[in-house]
Amino acid sequence: MRLASLLWKLSRAERPQASRHRKTNPESWTKLLEMQSHMESRTPGTEAYDEANEFVVEYLMKNFINSLDANLKSKFLPEISSELLHRMCGIIDTNALEIRLPDGAELFALYAKTYLVEHSCLPNTKHTFNLTSKDSNELYTIYMKAVVPIQKYGHINTMYSHALWGTPARRQHLKDTKYFSCKCIRCSDPTELGTYLSAAKCLVIWETTRLHI
Repeated sequence: MRLASLLWKLSRAERPQASRHRKTNPESWTKLLEMQSHMESRTPGTEAYDEANEFVVEYLMKNFINSLDANLKSKFLPEISSELLHRMCGIIDTNALEIRLPDGAELFALYAKTYLVEHSCLPNTKHTFNLTSKDSNELYTIYMKAVVPIQKYGHINTMYSHALWGTPARRQHLKDTKYFSCKCIRCSDPTELGTYLSAAKCLVIWETTRLHI
């Protein structure tokens, strides 16, 4: 099945996953909690845990959640805790996609189906976002498009790192943020498929002379 020019829409173009309260939208809440958080690797003392704890968890608990009226907290945020906030940080760090707005601002969005697409440093799809719609139901919709022919039953993959980074930088980034060591065809090839993108660049030109006797 050739998909080179076919616009592949997830559920007719997937909208970002809303982080709603489990009582008002239990289905959305369940899908959110199904996403990987890698909390087993984000333990106290790790950079990811300590950073989230300082800049997100403690800040929210101290400045907002702990100051809420008990009745409001019981009604709208009965399950809130430091542990849950850490889990949300893990889910966002692991699964969120970066959206760059025209004004230079950056957003991070969770998509309930797109996050399941596997990674490859030689992806066969690309994704774009609807950033111009005046309809709030269409804004930030994600579209995935095949960039090469994909055979029937073939894997559909995308890239969770940066295409112009060399192998060491890509693998370290994926290890630090997604908690896996990439072994795709590009990472497994020392020449990076003949591009030598990670090769050291010679900064000195040596002149050779021939000795005549």
